Amino acid sequence: IHPSQPRVCLSIFREFLVGQAEKDREADLYACMIE
Repeated sequence: IHPSQPRVCLSIFREFLVGQAEKDREADLYACMIE
């Protein structure tokens, strides 16, 4: 995930908030926070 895709990061973060995120999403969310 690139910093040019904030919507993707928001959607992943939203999945975590509602507890519907898949385990492999953790790496994506972590990458979002680093960028």
